Amino acid sequence: MASSGFTIELYTGLSSDELTNYSISQNQIDLYRNALSSINDANAIGSGLWTSFYNYIYQANAVIEGLQNYKGASPLVSQQLIGEAKFTRALWHFIW
Repeated sequence: MASSGFTIELYTGLSSDELTNYSISQNQIDLYRNALSSINDANAIGSGLWTSFYNYIYQANAVIEGLQNYKGASPLVSQQLIGEAKFTRALWHFIW
């Protein structure tokens, strides 16, 4: 298992042929061979690494929806915060 300092970089590098796998870890071998399943993601790869990514996307969506329905903020502030939430959501889609 990779240390938490470079988990994203390792997993994306292995799955995109950017890196060469020398590990005997079955999870990293599966990433390298693009043979992932829902079982090895949920149980081993980053302890549900994708779960946390989708949680960030969910939070960005909640901010966008909340601000669209909230009338207590000025239109300028609301527009800026919605733009920042959309950027955050797009970034997480891009990263993973």
